Amino acid sequence: MSAEHYFEIRKEIGLGFFNGREQYDQLIKPSQGFLLFNGRDICWVVDGQTRMSDTVNEAISIWLEQRRIEEVHMQNHGRFRDPARFLVAMILFFDTEFTDFLDIELISIGLVSEDGHHTFYAERSDYRAVACSEFVRQAVVPLLGKWPDRIFTREALSRELYSWLASLHGRILLACDSAHDRDLLLDALEGELPKNVLARPLSLANYHADPVFNAAESKYFQDNGVTRHHALHDALGLRAGWLGQRG
Repeated sequence: MSAEHYFEIRKEIGLGFFNGREQYDQLIKPSQGFLLFNGRDICWVVDGQTRMSDTVNEAISIWLEQRRIEEVHMQNHGRFRDPARFLVAMILFFDTEFTDFLDIELISIGLVSEDGHHTFYAERSDYRAVACSEFVRQAVVPLLGKWPDRIFTREALSRELYSWLASLHGRILLACDSAHDRDLLLDALEGELPKNVLARPLSLANYHADPVFNAAESKYFQDNGVTRHHALHDALGLRAGWLGQRG
């Protein structure tokens, strides 16, 4: 291996590091970043930072044979710049609507790909209306029911969402702006992500601090004449903010 190669961590591995005073080992679990190997050095890339390891090169071949790592390919070759584009074929922006922060239950979910070619929307027919907060009754519930063919029971929604995600090609990176969204999506899938979906979503929570992101997101709602608190439109708004930030 001479060019740069990238590997997703599928099972726990151990990497050696030197902090300037002593050498130490660190256990790396699946979803905790990726490996970069340039034919000379093994690097751990996590949270946008690259850390060079002292682990011997032969470990790559051993881990491949043990299926602890799996080589993946970037859409665009070249040096890694954007952690959100690293080793993924597609980013899916998603949002959820739910009953209440204290008594939380999924009402609806919307997802859209970065290129806009793939969308998913579903509503629950069996959420507990009595659990809805007053805000949800006023701002969310009136926006429901526009697409009768996208209303499902909890079990049917789980099957529909799992099947749709699994049908997408390449590694999928989920992106949302709230831990509640992340937890509700995982709960909707009964705790099981399809194998093509990376376990750790990209958090967009801090992106709202960027006025460029916020302006592009707001422009989506203004240009399309839609309001917030509809799961699909909110996901499309996140996508617009993301694209606007990148020019």
